[in-house]
Amino acid sequence: MNYISHSLTAISQSPLRRPTALSSRKVALCSVVLKQRRDQTAVMLGQAVRRFTTSAVRSSHYAEGPGKNLPFSVENKWRLLGMMVLFFGSGFAFPFIVVRHQILKK
Repeated sequence: MNYISHSLTAISQSPLRRPTALSSRKVALCSVVLKQRRDQTAVMLGQAVRRFTTSAVRSSHYAEGPGKNLPFSVENKWRLLGMMVLFFGSGFAFPFIVVRHQILKK
């Protein structure tokens, strides 16, 4: 018999204690136990995620270095300049094109 259950038994056998105090102590004890279990589960889940991510990183065989993890090539600076002008220019010009279309619409 552990200390907590022994304490609860002593409390329940005491003639001066009301049943509401006993039930609130049991609820408090249960909440402490559940919190400890939840914390242990969170720690175990965190460890499992960490093991998976480190193994996934270790098993990947991608090229490393600057510009190797981008979805476009940075080797040719003139091609990169043209792609950036198209990308950012289209986003900048879109509202002006929409306004012109609305003005010319009858």
